[in-house]
Amino acid sequence: MDWLEAKGIIASKISEGDTINTHNSQWRKILSKEQSCLRYKGEEGFIVQIGKKPTSRVEIPWSMLEKCFGALSEEDGYSGAFFKDHYAEQQKTHSCHVHVVGMIFVKAGIAKINMNRSYFLI
Repeated sequence: MDWLEAKGIIASKISEGDTINTHNSQWRKILSKEQSCLRYKGEEGFIVQIGKKPTSRVEIPWSMLEKCFGALSEEDGYSGAFFKDHYAEQQKTHSCHVHVVGMIFVKAGIAKINMNRSYFLI
C-alpha cells in the first residue's frame, strides 16, 4: 500500500465523533477532519480531543500522517521513538500525539498495534 491509497482510506474511514482510544486512554475523539491546522501553517488535517474537555486537543496534519505512515512498514514499525525523532517538540508538549496518530491508522484499518505499543502496516 502506498501513501495515496492509505490517505484515501483514512479520509473515507475516519469521521468526526470517532473515538481513537488505546486500552490505556480515554477521551480521544476526532473533533473535526479536513480542518485547517493553525500550528502547521493552515495545512489540512484532523483536530483530536485528548482530554475530558473538548478544548484539550492536538492537531494532526496530513503531512504528519504521511511521514508516520512511512514507518509502518519498517522493521521497528511506527513508535514513540520514531515520532520523537521527527516531532520532538510535539511529543514534549503532548506525548499522546504518538498514539493519536497510531490509532488513526488502526481505526482506518491499515495498521495494528503490538504488545510493545508499536504500529505496523496490515
